[in-house]
Amino acid sequence: MSEEQREPYYSIRVRIGDITSPKDLIGLKERTIEITIGNTTKAIIFRNKEDVADVKDQTLKEMLLDTFKQTDEVAKERNFSFLDKSQEKTS
Repeated sequence: MSEEQREPYYSIRVRIGDITSPKDLIGLKERTIEITIGNTTKAIIFRNKEDVADVKDQTLKEMLLDTFKQTDEVAKERNFSFLDKSQEKTS
């Protein structure tokens, strides 16, 4: 078993795809957000490459909300709608 210390890490993966079925949902997009956080409970984000002490902690919830916000901005710029947003309007 290795005794070396592991550094905290995180990654965010976003997939935006077309919905092809059923017919009444064609034209909408679906999004998949995958966040991996390892060896920590919060992601440590460096704000400044020149100053390694200038960091920000971000929880999983904050990362998800930020990613949803960013993908919503992309949808607005590209003029498309996500399935989860269209369901909010009909509810």
